[in-house]
Amino acid sequence: MQFDNYYRNDPETARKNVHYYDDPISQIPAGSINAFISNFLALVLILCGGTFLQFTYAANINLTSSSYKEFGQGVVNAGSCTGTSSIVISPQTTFVNASGAGAFKVSGVRVDGIPLACQGVKFSISAFGDTSTVPIALYNTNATVIEVDNFSDGTFGVDLSAGLAIVTNSASSFTVTFTNPVALATSTYKFTIQSSKNETLGVKWSNFSIPGFTDPVSGGAFGNGRYVFAGGWGTLLTSTNGVTWTQTSVPEVGVPWDAVAYGNGKFVLVSQDGDILTTSNGVNYTINRFLTTSFLSVTYGNGKFVAVGGDWQPGDPNFYTSSDGISWTGVSNPSAAWSSVIFSNGSFYAAGRGQSLIMTSTDGLNWSSISTNLSSDEWSSIAYTNGIFAISSVSPFVTVGEEYRSTNASSWTRSSQPGRTDILLAGASGIFVGLGKENKFLATSPWIIYSSKDGDKWSERSSIRANNNAFVFYANKEFYIVADSGEILVSR
Repeated sequence: MQFDNYYRNDPETARKNVHYYDDPISQIPAGSINAFISNFLALVLILCGGTFLQFTYAANINLTSSSYKEFGQGVVNAGSCTGTSSIVISPQTTFVNASGAGAFKVSGVRVDGIPLACQGVKFSISAFGDTSTVPIALYNTNATVIEVDNFSDGTFGVDLSAGLAIVTNSASSFTVTFTNPVALATSTYKFTIQSSKNETLGVKWSNFSIPGFTDPVSGGAFGNGRYVFAGGWGTLLTSTNGVTWTQTSVPEVGVPWDAVAYGNGKFVLVSQDGDILTTSNGVNYTINRFLTTSFLSVTYGNGKFVAVGGDWQPGDPNFYTSSDGISWTGVSNPSAAWSSVIFSNGSFYAAGRGQSLIMTSTDGLNWSSISTNLSSDEWSSIAYTNGIFAISSVSPFVTVGEEYRSTNASSWTRSSQPGRTDILLAGASGIFVGLGKENKFLATSPWIIYSSKDGDKWSERSSIRANNNAFVFYANKEFYIVADSGEILVSR
């Protein structure tokens, strides 16, 4: 099963040698009164990339005051990210009292033996009855799947709002518990665990290089089988495979590009000097220069390119639109440095510095304002994915920036992101990636990379060194972080 080039199941692991050892261990500690006899479950299951395996479980299990129980033990050797390692699942139970009765329920699982090769994947854990192939509800009334992210920093995470809690025991072990356990211990017989490769895009980062090019990259886009990256001081970098690159010098431009967009067979690059470059192949290009506007962002949608920036004088155009990337029409909106524009759900949205409102348009020419509950902060970027907007500020006068989320671009709530400043955002494929300076007053302070699925709960992933600036963009189902030091990171 394939989702956007990322593989949820691995059919290569469907046939493996299985070795099973049924050796229950009775534990009757001092003070125990009764032994609860159950044919509950247990399974030690290697990550099998979607293969469903069944085992016979030991009966006559002694439940004690400990939350961990001993069950029949099985070992499965399978491929996927585990190689020859064995992942062990240890179910947890708790006694849930009720009026006139009570019962032992599955309250969580502990997973051990996870190798480093599994970092960057998502685990999906389910439980089943004795003969049914339909997963049973485990928590929150009807939730049947426990999803756990294995982050590249050696920690594990879950969606806390789903009614799960997680503890990272080590880089190879975690424990998940349920706030509202549902499954009866006597009705649960087996567990499965699966991995989804690269489901957590934006988590695992690696170095990326362009051979023979050491200058900084400031942005990029992908379209029609071609990458076009904005090289330092006006250079264009183009590639059809992401490995072999062609460099094109643009002598008319003496400053770095600020943003790149692709649409309708063309790439458009913009700069703070008022330059707009259009190219279809990254080699031949056309340049328009608008001396009254300093461009900061560009996007494409509804058959139109839209570039935004700051006006030199009140009344000068600060929004430009074009259907072909060659002929542009300027529109003046509230005087501000409009720092970021995106296209989503059939409309353009723009955020500006010193503004509390969001501008929106369907055609790039006629704009209206969205009243918000945001303060007039220095909003640096706006992003959208999976029905959620996120916005961030550069906060030039304080050490900690701000970041908010919204489902309608009008009502915003502050997120619980790590305290950073000069925050920049990108969103795609259901993932937000953030980039923020650890300490803006310290030149050697790194830029921290973090990511989120909902724009609210963020986790730090990696870092990159930059002299003064770093940028984040999305191209060909991958996020890129680029720094003015020349360093590039990619999340695949």
